[in-house]
Order: sequence, then structure tokens, then C-alpha cells
Amino acid sequence: MKNIPNTNLQSRLDNERKIANSLQAALDFQSLIFENSLSGIFVLGIDGSFVQSNKAGASILGFTPEELFGKSALEIFSENTRRKMKSFFMDIIHNKLTIREVELRVMRKGGSAAMIIMNASPIIKENNVIGIVCSAEDITKKRQENISKKVRMETLEMLAKGKELDAILRFIIRSFKNVHPFTECTVFSTMQFSNRLMLNVTTNYSNTFLNLITQTNIFGAGALHGKISERKKRIIKNRIERRNYRAGTEKNIKAPNLKSFMSQLIEDDKGKNIGTFNIYSTNPEILSDIDPKVFEEYCQMISIAMDRKKTENELISRNKSLTTLYSISSVIMEGNPLDTLIEKIFAVIRELKDFHFIPEYKIFLNKNDSLELLYQKNTPDSKDQDTCKIVEKGKCLCGMSFENGEVLVCGDSETDPRHEIIEQKSPSHGHIIIPLIGRDKISGILCLHTVVNNRKIEEADKFFFLSIGRQVGLAIENAMLYSELEKLTMRDPLTGLANRRSLELTIKKLLPLAKRSGQPVSVAFLDIDFFKKYNDTNGHTAGDEVLINIANILAANLRAEDLAVRYGGEEFLLIFANTDINHAQNVLDRIRLDVLDKTNISISAGLAQYDHRVSFEHLLEQADRALYYAKDRGRNQVVLADSETFE
Repeated sequence: MKNIPNTNLQSRLDNERKIANSLQAALDFQSLIFENSLSGIFVLGIDGSFVQSNKAGASILGFTPEELFGKSALEIFSENTRRKMKSFFMDIIHNKLTIREVELRVMRKGGSAAMIIMNASPIIKENNVIGIVCSAEDITKKRQENISKKVRMETLEMLAKGKELDAILRFIIRSFKNVHPFTECTVFSTMQFSNRLMLNVTTNYSNTFLNLITQTNIFGAGALHGKISERKKRIIKNRIERRNYRAGTEKNIKAPNLKSFMSQLIEDDKGKNIGTFNIYSTNPEILSDIDPKVFEEYCQMISIAMDRKKTENELISRNKSLTTLYSISSVIMEGNPLDTLIEKIFAVIRELKDFHFIPEYKIFLNKNDSLELLYQKNTPDSKDQDTCKIVEKGKCLCGMSFENGEVLVCGDSETDPRHEIIEQKSPSHGHIIIPLIGRDKISGILCLHTVVNNRKIEEADKFFFLSIGRQVGLAIENAMLYSELEKLTMRDPLTGLANRRSLELTIKKLLPLAKRSGQPVSVAFLDIDFFKKYNDTNGHTAGDEVLINIANILAANLRAEDLAVRYGGEEFLLIFANTDINHAQNVLDRIRLDVLDKTNISISAGLAQYDHRVSFEHLLEQADRALYYAKDRGRNQVVLADSETFE
């Protein structure tokens, strides 16, 4: 009997096979979607552990799918977020709720943070929840961009409202830390007349630690302590816990849990270095969690804030100081002697009542890279105090201002630790220390005294005082330069004695005074015997040495009110104020013997006394005739000009 095929059964089997193939194709397709989805997809068990995840989801968390398997989902959340997620899971499992587009912060492998938008739904079988399926999208960069835009707008608004620079910078770096909670931030500004850095703001680290990292070589040459102009645009130091520190610094560095570091130069709109923005991370690889574009955006905001506040402070300072600076300029234009110039400038400065100056100040000048006291004004209470004459660079407030080129303010000299040189008899006082800026360098320091106070000096005030420092610095430089030039025009360049121009000015003052008072004035011509022969024999260099030695002997034997003039090649003219001819002769004989003893060369001299009835030219003729008479009589002698001498 033949087998009759059961067509119905075969048809049913074929259909089931087709359905199974379709289901398998659908499952394969779903698997492809699951694996290739740009969104993160996670499957959690009823206990909240990862059962399955796609590559995108695992990548968001910094893991591989295999590493996530069996891991509790709560571990990826911070402690605060963990409590919130427990509540979500309970609602999904017990109440079969669906959670849609919840913004959450998760912790990546390694400890860095990411922001995600998560959707979560229950997996239900036979009316029971057997798991949870979640989708997640990484919005970290998008959120960072949105926050950056918001921070930029708020920064510009704070600038428009005139907020202080420190407040604006603190807002910017705290915003950065909110996006990157694994970091700490600082902003340093570049000091105006040096390449050193000054801390503006920090999110957490102590000033002690930050001073340490600016002064010691813990990040390698040029990280923070090096010259700003020699640094690269950006410095990145990863895994710095493996680096060798200088002795004594390791303990201080470990305390902040510092593992990586990034520093970026901040430039103004002219490309000038004005500071640095620095990120300190607890992650060993800083760029694995910080988008360089976001970092650059924050650097630009800091640059805008620092540059605009700098411009604003300059404008405020300029408007505020115009009158004062004009007054100081007027004093400078008067052409006063240096001591009078200084007194008048301080009188103008004292008119700035807001700063409570007292009539006591010092001016130091740069001498061989240290400060030397030039001028001092004391109050009656402190006139007998021991004062510092020399201050080393970097020492005490004046030395610090000299080194850094910054205006320094001290509220109380007795409590400020920077005030290292204490003047024992000086009452308590404050200071405003102003660098005196000459031609492209700091030429000295103006140390002003104030009453003890805690008044804060704004940045605009510091710009104002720097402007005063420039005016005063140039004025003192010019006054001293003029004095030096004047000395050069009044002195013989070889011997340092007065020249004929100086003689003319002296005679214009001395002779009218002698005529009115009846005081005697004696004049002598002095000449070196056989000087031409000495030059021919020994050379002009030896001759110049003789002239210098004789000039020194003259200076040692004359009083301050007397005058020694190099009148010609080897001829000198001496003027003895308030001295009769006999007294002058004794001085000349002492000089003659001194020259003979020290140079082994003789001199001859002719001496005459001023008679107000004749001219000065006639007096010189008398002294000159007496000199020639001394030479005719055998040299090495002093001859007085009187009526008997030339008969």
C-alpha cells in the first residue's frame, strides 16, 4: 500500500519553519540594531545588575560590554544620584512605570564624569517584571557647549555691570569645575614688569600649595615657575605622580591628589601674555576627559574678562589721575633741584585724601641690582629711628616691589609678614610701595607711609600709582642725568677739577660778595716745572698721571669753599675764599711740598690778593706775573704779587 503524503501536516511544518526563520531574522536584525545603535542600550536584571549592553552604551561609561556584565548599575552613579536611581528602579519594577529623558551624571571608568539622558522601561513577561531596558545618550559635549554659551553671556553681563575681576574669574572657573568635577582650577596673572605669576583665583587649592607649584620645579622646566615668554601655548603633564619631585615637596603635592596638569597661556587682543589658566586633575590622563575645544572656550572667556578689566582699570585710572598727574608734570617742568622736586611731588600726592598718607616717605634708587636710599622724609615722631639704607631685591616690601614691578599695599607694618625690615623706633603705619619706572626699567622705589588701615586698593588705584611711578621715575632720572651732565660741563674730564666755565660762574658770585663784605680773596696760578721735558721723556700717559696726582693733592688741601681750576695744559688756578695773601701762601707752600714728596716733581706758583678797585682780569695778570717771576728765580717756590716784587 502506498504512503499518501499528509499535505496538511507538511504545509503546517513549512509555515512554522518560515515563521521560525522570520523570527530568527528579526532577532538577528534586532541584534544588529542593538549592537550598531548610536545610543547606548543596556539590559538590567531584576537585581539592577548589567545583563547586556551594546558597544555604544559601554563606551559611554568607559567599559567594554564584557566588563559591564554582572556589575551593579548603581555603581556608575555618584552617591547623591545613587539614591535617586534606587527610587527609579523601584518604580519600574513594582509599579511598571517608564522613565523618560532623565538627565543624570554617571561616573566613567577611571573616575571622570559624563552627563547622559536616560530612558528606562520594564521588561514584562506573564505580567511580571523580569528586567529593565535602558537607553542612554551622552550629552556631555552638548551640555558643555550650552554651559559655555551661558557662561560667556553671564561673563559679558558681569563685565557690563562693573563686577570685580576676581569675582568674574571665580564664576568662570567654578562653572568649569561644575562640568568637570574631577578637576581643580586656578587663574594666574602675569606681573607687569616681570615674568612671574600672581595668583588671582582658585577653586580649592590653598595659596601655600599654589605658591609651591609656582616656585619649585615639580612639573619640569617652564611649567608655571618659568618665564612666561619662554613657555609654549599649552603645557600638559600626565601621570605626574610618577615624576621625581624636589626634596621636601612630595608631601605637599600628594595632599591634593594631583595626577595630571594642563596650563594654557592667556593673551590679550594684542597677543601679549597676561596670565595662565590651569587645570589640576585627579585623573592620570587629563585630555581623556577634557575636550580641548571646551578648554579653549574657557580660556577665551578668561582672556576677555582679564583684557577688558585691564582696559577698564586703565580708563578709570586715567580719568582719576589726570589732575594729579598734571600737577606732578607741572612741578617737574619747573626745573627744581632734586630735593625740592621730591618735596613738591609728595605735596601733590598727599592731596589724595582717600589714602591717608602721613608726611613720611623714602625714595630708593637701583644701585647694582639692589636698592640704595636716596631721600628720606621723617615725621617728628620717627625722626630718630634707625632706617634701612640698603634693601636687597626681593627683601621686604620695597625689595618685592622692585623685583616684581607691582604696587604693594600694607595695612600695618607690625602685622604684615612681608614687612621683614622693622625700624625699631617707628610707630605703626601702613605702606603703599610704588615702583619708579624709568626708561623701560625699574629705576627705584617710592615708599609712602599711611596711617594703619585695612583699606583695599582696587586694581584701578594700582594702575594710577603705576602712572605716578612712571612720572616720578622719569623725573628723578632726568634730574640726576641733568646733574651729571652739568657736572661734566663744569669739570675737566681728566683731573675732575673745575673748568673755565665753572670759574666764570664762581667769580660772578664770589667777587660781588667779597666787595660787599670786605672779605679777602686770594688767587694763585700754579705751574708744573719742566713738564714738557717730563712728557717728552716719559710719555703723555705718565704726564696725565702726574696731572691727576696733583689734582688730588689740590683737592685734599683745599676747603669746600675754595676752588681749583685746570686752567691750561699743566697750569692750575686756585681761588681762596675769605683768605688773605699770607694765609694763602702757607697753603700753597704746603701743597708745593706735598707735590714734591709724592710725585718727585716741583711746582711754581704766583699769588695775588683781590682788590675790589681793580678788575678780576687785572688780578689774574698779577698772579701770572708772580708765577713767571717764580720761574725766573729758579722754580719750586711761591712768589707773592706786590709792588716790590716787580720793581
